[in-house]
Amino acid sequence: MKQKNLSKPTGSPLTIPAPERPDAVLLQLQLDTARNIIRQMNRPDPFLANTDPLTQTQLLIDILCELSMHDGLTGLVNQSGFHAALARELQRTERTGHGCAVLLLDLDHFKRLNDTYGHAAGDETLRLFSQVLKQTLRPMDVAARVGGEEFAVLLTDCAPDDAIHTAHRIHRAISPLTVPWDSRTITVTVSAGLAWTLPEALCSAPQLYMHADRELYRAKQTGRARVCHAERPAPDTARAERQALLDLLPQSTNHLDTKHEDRHA
Repeated sequence: MKQKNLSKPTGSPLTIPAPERPDAVLLQLQLDTARNIIRQMNRPDPFLANTDPLTQTQLLIDILCELSMHDGLTGLVNQSGFHAALARELQRTERTGHGCAVLLLDLDHFKRLNDTYGHAAGDETLRLFSQVLKQTLRPMDVAARVGGEEFAVLLTDCAPDDAIHTAHRIHRAISPLTVPWDSRTITVTVSAGLAWTLPEALCSAPQLYMHADRELYRAKQTGRARVCHAERPAPDTARAERQALLDLLPQSTNHLDTKHEDRHA
């Protein structure tokens, strides 16, 4: 069967043996466009490696998959990558019984910044913001650019009090943000919304994201440059009572056993 080229050939095709074909027909791929993409993103060309063609092609696919989940300007995870990570974390939360949180961040008056200083200054602000944000996070947390000037952070394995503390710590590190630009200094503040989920009250990924977005909107409406979140959850009195009963259970059982022995003595 004749192979179809999905893109216009721009150079010499890569010839790869197809071992599953009994007649050893050669498969030809046009990969110049893919190689140009990874060069533009300053990634090493896998076809310069001294390996066999199949390994080189797999390396190329791996690099393209990674690039497809990251933002080209900031290097952070993009929206698709963030939602995939959030879905995985909620599954882990259900298995382990540990909570997680989503923190949404939005640069205040970013359109005014672009209009005043130009889009190049706006891009530099986004890059610097992303660098500072990454420096404030734990290695297991996920930072993403999910919109023009909107960012998201996935706080993994995080109880509500820890999430609130972490959100305020992050906010202090990034707001206000000062950006040197063309012998001037640009100052940007950040609004943030935080939401969390607990194993005993799990919500879906879209619901958790929506709760965080609602808190971000509240931060914008109440003056910007702040963190908004729901009230801290009340202590689980019922859980504490259940644990107290379980702690007493061995003693009560022993007492019943003693009474049973006395009755039959």
